[in-house]
Amino acid sequence: MSKEYIVGRIDDIPDKGSVAVKAGRQTIAVFRDGEQVFAIHNMCPHKGGLMCDGEFEPANGIVRCPLHLWGWHLERGELETDPRQQIRTYPVKVVDGEVVLSA
Repeated sequence: MSKEYIVGRIDDIPDKGSVAVKAGRQTIAVFRDGEQVFAIHNMCPHKGGLMCDGEFEPANGIVRCPLHLWGWHLERGELETDPRQQIRTYPVKVVDGEVVLSA
């Protein structure tokens, strides 16, 4: 069963940027593109790169791992070049200006 976490105000996340947040014992990368927010597991499953430090491509909805530049789709969690490989995504929404994450 998932739990909801208020991770801050949307304005606390840089537009076209990201932050790492704690949700229980997990660290999750939250990305913002205007009013849209996305959340994925903060560690790349390949080499353990911190996804919050990756290159965010808002136009494509992709973040690139800082270690090997593999692109991960933020909505679906699929690897750009091989959709069979996945990174965990988390439901996230904005309620009255606060970012609410389910993990």
